[in-house]
Amino acid sequence: FATMFRVMTPERRPRAAMIVLNAVTNDSRVLKGAWYMADQGWDVAIFGWSPKGQIDHISVGRAHVFRLPRPVFQRHPNRLLTITKVLFLRGRNYLRKAWIISLGQVIPGPSSEILRPIGEARSVLAPAVAAFEPDLIHAQDFSAMPVALDAQKALVAAGKKKPTLIYDAHEFLPGQANIKRAIRRSLVAMERR
Repeated sequence: FATMFRVMTPERRPRAAMIVLNAVTNDSRVLKGAWYMADQGWDVAIFGWSPKGQIDHISVGRAHVFRLPRPVFQRHPNRLLTITKVLFLRGRNYLRKAWIISLGQVIPGPSSEILRPIGEARSVLAPAVAAFEPDLIHAQDFSAMPVALDAQKALVAAGKKKPTLIYDAHEFLPGQANIKRAIRRSLVAMERR
């Protein structure tokens, strides 16, 4: 990941990493915050998901956006294995959704299955954020919080300065009526933890 950050300024200014679990470009709240911080002298990097199967970099004003591919979309050199993996993951996702819509409304289920997308983000985005070595980590919404904590722990474990962590709760999670009860229950427990 270190080669990704060569586009940043050569001198070491305060660094802020923003984490958002979307493709970033349509998230005006995150973009405006990054743009403002960059104008105030910070090196700002936003970490999000790539809409393609590869790492890409774009600039927003003086801020940088690094988008990484979700593990689901990473390709294997063997095309047959890639197709098999995609079909398996689609089937598992359909089963997950069916469970959430039916039994998941009544029976509390495995949080690990409900929180699987956040687990994917932790495995991909947290190492990238830690490689950036930010002074401040800004978790955009509840889904980015575990990623931010993992990055913070990785930096401390590597003997680096512990970055300040900001949790920007975009919504009041317990009051989100549009989220299925089973999912909301797991997300609220994760947020509290």
